[in-house]
Amino acid sequence: MNRLAKQCAALVIAGLFLVCGSIATAQVIIPFDAKVHHSSECQPTSHGFSSSLVYDPRGLLNNGGSLVGVTCPIVRDNATNTTGTNYVEIAVTNVAPQQLACILYSHDTHDVLVAQSTASTVAGGKRTLRMYVTNGVLIGHYSLKCGLPSGAKLHSYTVKEWLGSGTDRTDYRN
Repeated sequence: MNRLAKQCAALVIAGLFLVCGSIATAQVIIPFDAKVHHSSECQPTSHGFSSSLVYDPRGLLNNGGSLVGVTCPIVRDNATNTTGTNYVEIAVTNVAPQQLACILYSHDTHDVLVAQSTASTVAGGKRTLRMYVTNGVLIGHYSLKCGLPSGAKLHSYTVKEWLGSGTDRTDYRN
């Protein structure tokens, strides 16, 4: 074998080691869709109660003397999935023994209710409410509505969608 052929062979072997080594040490990125929303995205369900709500970096506080309802938007990335949400978690601080309750809605494109789920607490302090809906509609939408008692705070909410399409409940993360 001549010198040029040996150099070419050495370069090919070195290239294979480089490629194989990169593949062996590469991190696998597992796709899933979970979004964390700050409570500042939520709006009062009745205009007269907007003055009771205090928006700050730590959350949305009901500073009034009575229950205030808020509606929170959910951005849906996988509009082809019809099996609902994997989960929705709402981080709150409640004042015992008042009830803080949230409802997760799934609607079709014309706002017909497809499914809903409710979670609540009467315990005081920091809590996480967790719920999910098992039905969705092609290009439908989700929304969240919470009733905040006096002194309660909604911090954030996390929405995790199924990644599959149609009725596929594939969760590539777990």
